[in-house]
Amino acid sequence: MLALLLAAVAATKTPTLSLEQALASARAHQPQLRQAQAQVKAAQARTESARAALRPQVSATGSYQLGNSRVSIDQTNAPANYGNYSANANVSQLLFDFGQAGSRVQAAQASASA
Repeated sequence: MLALLLAAVAATKTPTLSLEQALASARAHQPQLRQAQAQVKAAQARTESARAALRPQVSATGSYQLGNSRVSIDQTNAPANYGNYSANANVSQLLFDFGQAGSRVQAAQASASA
């Protein structure tokens, strides 16, 4: 009976891991470590978001409208088609905000390094 038990234990023996393999497995499967890595990434993203206020802001829009009118062009009262085009581009740059944007960047960097 003891021989059968020892044979069963020997058959189910798990492979021995090296220290590097054990550390790699722990890093890959440790929920607290993954949570900490996600928090670091989120803090870095907040820093980039704070820096965005210091960069130029660019926006562009365009539109086209096709219509017709009953305005008589040649006495036949035939509708005249017309098209309206519209395009807008805006660029803005923060010049001075009494240091608020810079302070937000510094606070976000301090939070990321904490």
